[in-house]
Order: sequence, then structure tokens, then C-alpha cells
Amino acid sequence: ILQSELREIKIYSSIVHAIASGAREHNEIKTKALGTDAKVSLSPYLDQLAAMRLVKMVRSIDASPKSRNNRYIISDRLTAFWNRLVGPNTESIPLGFGSAAWQQQIAPRLTDYMGPVFEEICRDHARLYSQELLPTPAQIVGQLWAADYDIDVIGRLLDGAFIYGECKWSAGPVGENVLA
Repeated sequence: ILQSELREIKIYSSIVHAIASGAREHNEIKTKALGTDAKVSLSPYLDQLAAMRLVKMVRSIDASPKSRNNRYIISDRLTAFWNRLVGPNTESIPLGFGSAAWQQQIAPRLTDYMGPVFEEICRDHARLYSQELLPTPAQIVGQLWAADYDIDVIGRLLDGAFIYGECKWSAGPVGENVLA
């Protein structure tokens, strides 16, 4: 898609890879994709990727439309998975080292990848099925963050009530410390 639609493939590709690798905020993406000394403005590239629906900008549920406190995610989970875990191993896999790439590169990073994906799945579930457990459907579902906290799922129901949720993806059982 990038090669057929865009000119500066390397920049766009590095931005997509940076976001897929976990960079969410503007400065973090710029540093990871372009380096600390880059004089290039990141916004036009992010806008183009958003127009192509490869990347989407998300806001904290309490943010105003003009807020600069935005985060960016890869729109498609398969694209994110490919860019974060498979893409870096594309030279090893065709050489017959797929099992080794899985064991040494992909499997150890899978839990880190799945954390944000699981949060998104939980928000989707709250959007679609909150009315099955609650007295009324959700009017809006998103996430809420500030400098000192991050709430994975927050929703305002049609009756004005709110729901809050914390999501944890783990390779093993979690303890009471997570609940606390």
C-alpha cells in the first residue's frame, strides 16, 4: 500500500513501524521513527496515514476536539502484528528459521503486543454489549488518561452513569496486586 500510494516510503514505513512497536504519542513516534535531530514535521505524514486509514488518532474521552493530548495507533490489528513482530523477521523466516524466529523473537514479545490489543477488544465489547449487563447501552466508550493515570475503559451510559474498567493481558495468572 505504501509503495503504490506514497513517495517517501522510508519515512512512512518508519512511522508505521514506530507506532506498531508501541510508540503512541507524537514526540515518541518522531524520535523512534526519525531520530532526535530530525527537522521533518511529523504531522503531514500522520495526517496522510490517517487519510489512508492505516493509522488513527485517539483522544482521551475527556479531551476537547482541539486537544493536543492525542495518541496514535495502527488501525488494523493484523498490520500492527505484522509490523511489530513478523516484519522484523522476514529475512529469517524464508531461510527456514520460522520456528527459531517464533521462539526467540515473536513469542517473547507477544504479551507486550497483546496488552493494548486486549484493551481495544475490551472497549469494543463494552460498546457492543454493555446493555446486556447494565440497565442501558453505552453512549460513548473510550479511554481516559492524564500524566499520572490511565484508565483502559471508560464509558458514559445513556442514563448518565459511567463505567470504568482496567484490562490486563498476561501470560500467566495475575495476583491481588493487579486488583489493588
